Amino acid sequence: WLKLFKPLPSFRLAFSNPFAVEMDARFPRARPAAEGQVPEGVEDVDAESKVELKGDPFEIRLISLIGDEKLVSVEPSSNIAELQELAAEALNWERPWCIKFAQGSSAVATSSPETTLQELGLLEDCELMVLRREPWRRQNLGCSRYNNNYACHVRELREVGPAELELDFAAHGDNSLGPEGGRKPAGLGIGGRGDG
Repeated sequence: WLKLFKPLPSFRLAFSNPFAVEMDARFPRARPAAEGQVPEGVEDVDAESKVELKGDPFEIRLISLIGDEKLVSVEPSSNIAELQELAAEALNWERPWCIKFAQGSSAVATSSPETTLQELGLLEDCELMVLRREPWRRQNLGCSRYNNNYACHVRELREVGPAELELDFAAHGDNSLGPEGGRKPAGLGIGGRGDG
């Protein structure tokens, strides 16, 4: 006898990206001032309070691998996410979170989008090489079974935004456990196991 499986709706989930990796593991980068020291060009407003970022706007010449060059104006308080947005707009690229930068032979850390240019040591006119990577994507990651009649197939896990992943899965069952299909709370684990 052939059992017919009734497809249940597919779902999409978004959650923090555990795969954000800095390139500076292989390449050195400019480091912020040592703890307790005030970086050059920064006013120490109070030893107990946060350091106030200040400085004059400056220009960064963005150079792509195919030789396109664009100038963008930034401030020391601009952060990596803002620079990625400016680069994407200037070069007419999609997915700003997939943009990486290099200064000379050193990668500029982009895994912490709130890091300011001043914290990276970028305080004056400079050139940055602009690199673009493809979004992270994995397909057919496996199947979880409640029993022989109920299964959940993980179709695809993909990067859809800065620190965001999207998961597509399909649950199938034959209604032998009723309309709810023996549903119970389930968990999803990255690098580990879920609860169900």
